Amino acid sequence: METHFEREIIQDESIWFIAEDRYDKLWLYEGKTVAILQVIPELCHLNEYYLISKKVQWLLCEDHHDMLHLSGQPIIDRWMRYESP
Repeated sequence: METHFEREIIQDESIWFIAEDRYDKLWLYEGKTVAILQVIPELCHLNEYYLISKKVQWLLCEDHHDMLHLSGQPIIDRWMRYESP
């Protein structure tokens, strides 16, 4: 699920990670961004996940349809710069 762009647009060293498993149970973790992004592809029963700034300035979600959702101007601005040609 994790793609290269997440490494580019998430600049925080530590973040909150919320994972929803196939039983709709939510798991909350705090950790280093690099480590969390390495673990996400290994979570085969992951339904949805959320990456959240520890200062709650932004939120990134990838849902069960593989759709990306962004909230918060800092992450939206970085996404727009990443997507620009």
